[in-house]
Amino acid sequence: MSGDEEAVAALESIGLTEYEARCFVALSKIRSGTAKEVSQISEVPRSRVYDALDRLSERGLVDVQRSDPRRYRAVDEHEVLSVFERDFRSALDEVDETLDALDDHRRSERGVWEISSRDHVVSRTLTLLDDAESEVYLLVAAEGALGDDVLGRVATLAERGIRVLAEVPSEPVGAAIREAVPRADVSVYGGFEAAATRGHCPSHAVMVDRDAVLLSAAREGDLPGVTEATAVWCRGVDHGLLVWLRGLLSSRIDAVSAFDAGESDDPVAAAADAGGDQSDGGGAP
Repeated sequence: MSGDEEAVAALESIGLTEYEARCFVALSKIRSGTAKEVSQISEVPRSRVYDALDRLSERGLVDVQRSDPRRYRAVDEHEVLSVFERDFRSALDEVDETLDALDDHRRSERGVWEISSRDHVVSRTLTLLDDAESEVYLLVAAEGALGDDVLGRVATLAERGIRVLAEVPSEPVGAAIREAVPRADVSVYGGFEAAATRGHCPSHAVMVDRDAVLLSAAREGDLPGVTEATAVWCRGVDHGLLVWLRGLLSSRIDAVSAFDAGESDDPVAAAADAGGDQSDGGGAP
């Protein structure tokens, strides 16, 4: 591929038509030229050159001299880059607005959704965390259940003033969480055994603003030393299963908060008491 063909291909890849790209490359090789000269150099039919040059002018890539005949000049490299950068930013803003509208619609969908790969579990966890406005609750069932990406995102949220509460199965796991997320409230829980069921072990639970919940399990992968993950998640908590989960996890948050404040000596017993208090109210959590 010649230099001209490479330049044409590059310009096409960022949004120009073939004729626009050929005309621009032709003008870039001369100081200025008429439509006839551009047609001869670019091998674009003269009947199509005028339209191509007009579109390039509208985009700010070509200057026009209103002489007879008209003459055209390609703008310099810096202006070209500025034009494309501006156009791309505008396009990205439009894409962002469109996706936001789609996301609003997607968030209204009901039900529990299943995730069957580790990468997807991490991605969905990060997405839920990104929407946090006031509170993040983590229930960790095993060491290493939360990767660096998730802990880094949680640390960022904590720095922004969002409350982060983590329950962990042991002090070493708690120490690791505290190191990664210094502003987190970390408590060591008891009375929960992360037993394997059909090869799957509980990994972690995440609840964001008491509105979105993700429950993850881990299992040994097909390759030695490789751990796979699955999860279920829901946003809006309008499904029966998630109504129960929200109540149960919220009672743990309230119980651990009471324990941290010195109102109880046993967070597990406090969680049971909190659950009993909610049931006495006669309504769903």
